[in-house]
Amino acid sequence: MARAIWKRTGSLSLFQRSDAGYRVDYRVDEGTATRLEEYLREAAVLHVRPLEGGGGHSDKAALILEGAVGVVAKRADGEPMQVQARREVAAWVLAVELGMSHLVPATVLRWVPVGDDIAGEQVEASVQVLWPRFSPALVGSVQATDCDESISWSIAVFDLLIANTDRNGGNWGTIEGRPRAVFIDHGHAFAAADSNSPFVERHRNADLPTALCDRVKRFHAAASTSRLKDFVDEPVCAGVQERAAKIARGKLDIR
Repeated sequence: MARAIWKRTGSLSLFQRSDAGYRVDYRVDEGTATRLEEYLREAAVLHVRPLEGGGGHSDKAALILEGAVGVVAKRADGEPMQVQARREVAAWVLAVELGMSHLVPATVLRWVPVGDDIAGEQVEASVQVLWPRFSPALVGSVQATDCDESISWSIAVFDLLIANTDRNGGNWGTIEGRPRAVFIDHGHAFAAADSNSPFVERHRNADLPTALCDRVKRFHAAASTSRLKDFVDEPVCAGVQERAAKIARGKLDIR
């Protein structure tokens, strides 16, 4: 039977239908990302509740924004938490600039309630869209080597660029019913010179796929217009670009 395909353009997603059912590509272009970020910064907060769980950010909450969009707010109360919140946003910005926004949930900085009272005192926070039906890798006993190689390669490049030393089984996983890996939690990224991510180690020193190498080259060539500098310090930006220059030579190697 011939495969039927429908595409919807000018929106957040590309929907395709085949004999196997629907497949959703969450990738967005930079114009769409800008509109999405504007919504996340400006939409009214309707509900707030504490968010329990581990991780390195101690003050988290689940928010429902106008339009019934669920997000995680990581409040930036104090300098260490401010740095982490900005790194969360920087990871999203980098994903957009690399054409990898399908792997990282949209994230912005905005003001949110300090407590459960939506009309009460406000504090700055990173606000990140919740993945629907997200299952952490540690829950499903999924390993980096179980992932499709094309997705694994993208994650490896991303994790090496952000010098990720915190890609544990609690901050990446899968969407129920979807084979693609996605990830969360980048507050501890951008703080090292290299990455120990299992995705990086899977591909370290290997030749990059040509299309992925071209993405890194384009990102590096546009360094002067990158929005990373709005969220992380200049030495951090310089480190990202230095790693990008080395990766753009064609191997996943910065040593």
